Amino acid sequence: MKIINKRETDMKCKIFIGLTILTLFGLQVLGQSAQLKLGDIVPDLVLNHRLTDKTVEKLSQTRGKILLIDFWATWCSPCIDAMPKMIKLVEVHSNDLDVIMVTNQSPEVVEAFRKRRPDLDFSKVQLVAGDSVLNRWFPSHGIPHVAWIGRDGKLLATTGSDQVMSPFVEDAIAGRRLTLKQTRYRADYNVHFPLPIDTGDVKVRSTLLKGFYGRPSTGYSFPISLAFDLYTPVQRIAAINFPVVPLFIIAANGWRVVPTNLNWAVLEMKNKASYVDEMKAGADMKTGGQVALSTSLVERYENRIFGYELVLPEQVSQEVGYGYMLQDLNRAFNVYGVVEKRSVPAFVIKVIKPEKIKKGQGEGNQPEFLNAKKAGNFGTIRNVKMDYLVAFLNRFNTEKPLVDQTGINQALSIELEISTDRFSIAELKKALELQGMTIEEKEAVIPIVVIRDKEGRTGVGN
Repeated sequence: MKIINKRETDMKCKIFIGLTILTLFGLQVLGQSAQLKLGDIVPDLVLNHRLTDKTVEKLSQTRGKILLIDFWATWCSPCIDAMPKMIKLVEVHSNDLDVIMVTNQSPEVVEAFRKRRPDLDFSKVQLVAGDSVLNRWFPSHGIPHVAWIGRDGKLLATTGSDQVMSPFVEDAIAGRRLTLKQTRYRADYNVHFPLPIDTGDVKVRSTLLKGFYGRPSTGYSFPISLAFDLYTPVQRIAAINFPVVPLFIIAANGWRVVPTNLNWAVLEMKNKASYVDEMKAGADMKTGGQVALSTSLVERYENRIFGYELVLPEQVSQEVGYGYMLQDLNRAFNVYGVVEKRSVPAFVIKVIKPEKIKKGQGEGNQPEFLNAKKAGNFGTIRNVKMDYLVAFLNRFNTEKPLVDQTGINQALSIELEISTDRFSIAELKKALELQGMTIEEKEAVIPIVVIRDKEGRTGVGN
């Protein structure tokens, strides 16, 4: 069902929003002339910006082996979590398996990532950066995304990285029938078609998808940015495989917080226990791995998991973009969210020794992240403002909100030799105290999303 809404905004411009609510089964991509079907021969595509194994220049050079093309990014935690498994499979099946890891990010960004992760032996795989070709032939709404290609060059499957397991790889090598959970493709509009923008008008497309996308897992989201696979001047917000409450947390806070951290929401619904239960189920599916896929969890929560995408003009600000998302969610579900200032338990950052504060240079609009002394740590962040730093740290914080009460307005240089994977408020406090700041546990008034039942309960969801 497609709902078209036309309304006036405070900016006195007309907004046309097409919100499509779909089930993820059987979706087709329109306008994608390059998209391959299962069984198609994969073209002999050239691999540009090869960072490893320079001898492989075209896909045809991998014929005779099973080929996995793994689409990833340095900011994608599930992608990085899957890398050791991929590398190990190549080591075990070196005579029968090739892996090409592909990203659209620049070679410079990827090389910086390799230096931060010396534990990942990329010499075993082909690493391709700055991709502008492969993504178009193997389109997907999200990553990690893996294309399976047979010894004869035919497309066998497109899956999430969770399906890349030794038994399935061995089946492919032996030529046996594959029983993989296929990735579902994009929705029913062509995102490559330029958005029509007239004087005084802003046109926005949004889609709400019902059901697991690609594979059952905890959700993942992309910050508002130029779309990673588009070549027209548009932006996108995407949030994939989330229950209802995390979608509202994203709409209220954007990229600044962990969407599944309930400390960023106040639930005032009668049936709030069921919404919390949905979020716990997502964690169960991630930790349960393949065992969880054989249980009733997927069937139980299939209709309570959603994916959301918003495509909007390049010049629209982040605040406006996430505001559209909140309006969409309020129309679609039988609960609604509003952002209110509330006093909540928080971790408050304060100055204790001003003389230890290290000033940065410039206005702090472009923070510089330097390599950490130990792999997996944040390292030094130069020329960063406190509001940006606190928002950045809250992306890793699963405890109470971090709140800035330092009163510092200029750019700083901060050393954070603490783990990104095992983020700890206690470790952060120790690091800050060496630099003239501390963390106090106290109440603080912050904007927070409050979610309530709708009168009349019109919409989808619980």
